[in-house]
Amino acid sequence: MQLSCRQMSGFFASSSSTFSSSSSVRTYSINVGPSPILRHRSHSRTYLPQILATSVSLAENQAPVIEAISTLDKTQLKQLATSWGYDQLGTSLPPGITTGVLSSSIPEELTGFDLKRLLLGLIAPFALMTAGYFWMWYMHSIIPAWQQATCWIMIGTGYFGLFNVAHDAARMALLPDNLSLQSWIGSLIMAPSLYSLEAWRASLFVHYNMTNILREDEGAWRPITKKQLSTLGPMATAWARLISTTPLKLLGSIVHWIRSFDGLDLKQYYPPMRVPMIISWSIPFLFMGVAWPALICMGGVGAWFDLWFMPWIVFHVWLSFITLLHHTAPHVPFVGGRQQDYDAAQAILNGTVTVTLPRWLEFLINYANYHLPQHLRNDVPFYHAKQATEAIRQKLGPYLTETKLSGRLVRNLVERWQVYDEDKQTYIPFQKAVDEIRLREHNSEVDMSPELSLKPHPS
Repeated sequence: MQLSCRQMSGFFASSSSTFSSSSSVRTYSINVGPSPILRHRSHSRTYLPQILATSVSLAENQAPVIEAISTLDKTQLKQLATSWGYDQLGTSLPPGITTGVLSSSIPEELTGFDLKRLLLGLIAPFALMTAGYFWMWYMHSIIPAWQQATCWIMIGTGYFGLFNVAHDAARMALLPDNLSLQSWIGSLIMAPSLYSLEAWRASLFVHYNMTNILREDEGAWRPITKKQLSTLGPMATAWARLISTTPLKLLGSIVHWIRSFDGLDLKQYYPPMRVPMIISWSIPFLFMGVAWPALICMGGVGAWFDLWFMPWIVFHVWLSFITLLHHTAPHVPFVGGRQQDYDAAQAILNGTVTVTLPRWLEFLINYANYHLPQHLRNDVPFYHAKQATEAIRQKLGPYLTETKLSGRLVRNLVERWQVYDEDKQTYIPFQKAVDEIRLREHNSEVDMSPELSLKPHPS
């Protein structure tokens, strides 16, 4: 992360100091094309296991990588998609397609600023939060447990919608003509989450430039790999099993939040970025230093728990879940190795999943489920994300992986797609990974043991 963040901070420093610049730059052009620092997809192991076209048990076999899926006919592809919980599985892009070609699928008008829609995106989730807080205040000590939990969900969901506005500020799409103001707005919105806008921004642009690259992509979710699992001791393995095989997986972004505090190490950044980084971090710490004591003085630890902690947990459930949906599927490879032909277009288009939610929910979370457009153009604001996705679909439809949210998809995410096998380029269940590691260790021990002598014993 150090090298990547430093390179990202160099980009920001050379473009603008977000808290001190009054530049009226319209947009940033982010290079998501091949770069010497990027790693590329290994094109080995691209053979599809022998499967029957009429069998829905395709998903029980070794999951094929994206190149192998391209060899399936429509019937096979539909069966596989259904068994995994998707409406459509995207096939591999033709050779020679670049990120510039992909970005041209989004019309210029979908990058335009719309003040009314921005204000609506602020007011709607804030109103949901206000309703939750009001009901807890109104009912006070007699509020039933289910109503209190409902209020937590309302507040946390509403805050996640507001956070997506701050996310736009981090990627320079909120107020592109006033970079300083958008950074202040984003930082204030992020303060209750205890995230630094600048640290989030650095991580975000690493993610855009290194999509689905193991040990480089710093998104809020990245899988535990079989190789990592083989290095863990018993206690760490038990902890990894608990996180990977239970709904606790939906709190994975808390790990990303903890990791974001690496941004306090200012040696990672070039000197022009250090003051903005300090200011950015001071805002969540100021919130914590003011709001937490105020809540505890007002109503004890219970008030802190009800009014901040539990909504914060709900927020992280949303952040983890949406991020997990974006880049997790059996045919979406996380690549490793420093190779020069990393295919950024393939990684972005085939490696990003679009999951449709109920319209009212998409509205409340400010269309956070439409993630693909921001990988192609960083100047598409959240309120145009759905239309931008439709524009991409019209031109690149066969290459997109899409679905509606379903119980089957959620079960697969939690119960089956648990450990990433770098050799097979797909996910396997946690216990299967453990069994394969133990078998390999056993075979290694057998190979290293002294050979038994077959000579006859002297009489």
